[in-house]
Amino acid sequence: MRLKETEELIEIWKRGDRTEWSDTAIEVVKEILLERLGELPPQELVEEKGSPEDEPLHNENKLMKISYWANVISWVVLIGYAVNFLSRFITTFQEFINSSIVNVQNPTPTSFVTQFNLWVNVFLSLAIGIAYFLILQAISQGILMLFDMEDNDVQLIDLIKAPRKSSPEQ
Repeated sequence: MRLKETEELIEIWKRGDRTEWSDTAIEVVKEILLERLGELPPQELVEEKGSPEDEPLHNENKLMKISYWANVISWVVLIGYAVNFLSRFITTFQEFINSSIVNVQNPTPTSFVTQFNLWVNVFLSLAIGIAYFLILQAISQGILMLFDMEDNDVQLIDLIKAPRKSSPEQ
């Protein structure tokens, strides 16, 4: 390394390519440049290529689209079920008023069971709509939460890998 020109050593130092040069070689270049120049030129940051195992198995853009559409569809479903509920509620209420006028003199247990069944079906449709809404919202928010967790993991790993400054107490 001592035989190389200073310009060539500066290039090696600036690039700092660990795939081309070993850590020991970079350290030797550093020492030689300090001897020759008295200071080190700034290094270019080179991203280390990770192994294929480090690459994510998901496509972030597709997941963001899925999250977006799950959110949109959840609102469409909720509005659709709400309109259906209101329509059935009004129809059932009108039938209840009409049948109660007719059955005031002669109430039967079957008319009560039939009315109860109609009201249960009306409110059950609203409950199903709310359940679909909540499931789709959970999917949408769950995907976003997973992205947040991934970002936090990356930040934590960067924090762990960062060189620690020694405190004056030590």
